Order: sequence, then structure tokens, then C-alpha cells
Amino acid sequence: MTDLLVLTHATERDIDLLLVEEFLSSLPFARFVLDRAGLGHLRMDTVGAMHSTRRLFNRREIDMSVTVGTDRGSVLLLIENKLDTSEQKGQAQSYRAEAEELAAKHHRVVTILVAPEAYSAQNAAFADAFDVRLPYEVVADHFAARAAAETGELAARLAHRGRVMRRRSTSSGAVTSR
Repeated sequence: MTDLLVLTHATERDIDLLLVEEFLSSLPFARFVLDRAGLGHLRMDTVGAMHSTRRLFNRREIDMSVTVGTDRGSVLLLIENKLDTSEQKGQAQSYRAEAEELAAKHHRVVTILVAPEAYSAQNAAFADAFDVRLPYEVVADHFAARAAAETGELAARLAHRGRVMRRRSTSSGAVTSR
């Protein structure tokens, strides 16, 4: 069967919304991200996610705010998604400042950069300013591994999400379906 073009491109906002939906509907995905953040030892019970939230202490937005209820208290993930746009001046530092301001209200606050590996490599100082780097390619692998262990509609959804993440980590950006 030939590949069917599903999306000509997916933007950063598309990836944001895909990830927010995954946080809200999939405890295994939230567990995967907590593991990557070094917090896999915590027992999760709830997950809430918001897209494009205003920061308390300046006018910039946080791409995704994810609150995970755990046995030790809430964990707040402040997530910046970068696909191909340049960082805004002081952007990573403002994530850090926001995390520090909110730390007293949570068990942990973690800043995460979700971006293609090539983006993080080309913008290493920016990427290093976050607590955790979560490459698109690693997210794609997570979706693919879960898809292989599932069947039916869930397997198809996870496989599609993996393809979206994988294709956005390459230059063409087109997403295909088999």
C-alpha cells in the first residue's frame, strides 16, 4: 500500500495540542514524562494539563502546564515546545524564574524542553537552561512502542502520533499514513 499524505505539516501548536491531549487521556504518557524527569519513583493519581497559560510574573506564556498529583504532593511540569523558531530573549531564564516562584506550592517544579534533537543541538545553551530535554524522537519512540503493544483503534492512534512526532523532527514535516 502506498503512503497517504495526512498532514502537509504540523506546527508547534499542533504538537502542543497533541501532547496536552496525551497528558489528559493517558497515564502511561504522564508516567513516561515523569520517568524522563527523574520522578518515576512517585506514585501518580491525577494529571491535569493546560495549554498556553500566562505566567504569573510576566506577560509571556508557558506552552504547557501539567500538574501531576502524586503520593508526595503535586508535581508541576512547565513545558516549552520548540520546533523551528528561535528562542525569545530570556525565555529559558523566565521559565526558571517561574519555576522558582511556584516551587513552594508543589513537591517539585520541573522545566522541560520538548524539541527535535537537532534543534537542541543547534541551540545547546538554550536547551541546557531547562531541567529536562525531551526530544521529539524519544516521544515518537514511546508512541511507537506503545502502539506495538496495543491493537485496534488505540494502536492506530499511537502509531499516528509517533509518525507526527517523527516527521516533525525531520525537515520535510509531511506526515504520512500507511
